Amino acid sequence: MANRPFQFGAQPALDRAVARNRELERSLARAIQEFEQEQSLVRKLHSLADETQQRIAMERDGLASPRPGPVEPAELAARNRCIEGLGRRLEREQEAVRVALRRVDIAAERVRQRRADLAQATAALRAMEKLRDARKQQHDAAGRLAVSKMEDEAATQSWERGRERGQ
Repeated sequence: MANRPFQFGAQPALDRAVARNRELERSLARAIQEFEQEQSLVRKLHSLADETQQRIAMERDGLASPRPGPVEPAELAARNRCIEGLGRRLEREQEAVRVALRRVDIAAERVRQRRADLAQATAALRAMEKLRDARKQQHDAAGRLAVSKMEDEAATQSWERGRERGQ
């Protein structure tokens, strides 16, 4: 027993658990990266919508500001069309923000799920490692016991031989 090296019978399962844990860590990292990209996109889209909103406000202020001299009806109509076009653009940009926010929610849920999966896999891995360590301790203790028994047997035999010679 003392000469036999320790072999953990469930080592292949432990190796698979380690590999799965690494894959889940990479998967979580990718999910976090996607989440951050989606958040960045929302910020950009929000910024575009804010700029369009500000431009609409500036155009409206330009219509309401007193000007010297008469204003041509064609100019008023053109400004109104511009404001209406900007309004449609703002609606599209706001819809893009809503879609992007839904994608952020989905990405956040994916991150939560990956974290839960990783936590579960890590717990299983730790349990297997704990089992391996316990089995190694048992193996080592059995080896020490076998050596101790052999030493005791050798000492007993030596004592008996010495006793036989002494008679």
